[in-house]
Amino acid sequence: MLPMARIGKCMMTIGVLAALALAAPGEGRASADREPDIEQGAKLVKARCLACHKAESLPKFVERCAERRGPEYLEAFLRRHYAPDDEARADIIAFLTCEPGQLPED
Repeated sequence: MLPMARIGKCMMTIGVLAALALAAPGEGRASADREPDIEQGAKLVKARCLACHKAESLPKFVERCAERRGPEYLEAFLRRHYAPDDEARADIIAFLTCEPGQLPED
């Protein structure tokens, strides 16, 4: 497994990720008063995504979602692909779209 710092660096290289964070306001949240948790999202990515996918492939996938298919695609894809519950999906998206300074430490 790759350390979270390396995963974070891969995620930082994509400038379009911020657009995904603004997509579909309110969707992907189980509760309106619960903000998505970046640290929990990092754990979920490590456990759910990196179990099958390489860390290096995630930034390219997220970029394709934003540029070619629209930001809503990532939300819909994750709903079908191992993140069916709203809170987990919101946490994963928060991690994938976070700013470099928000990345959790290893």
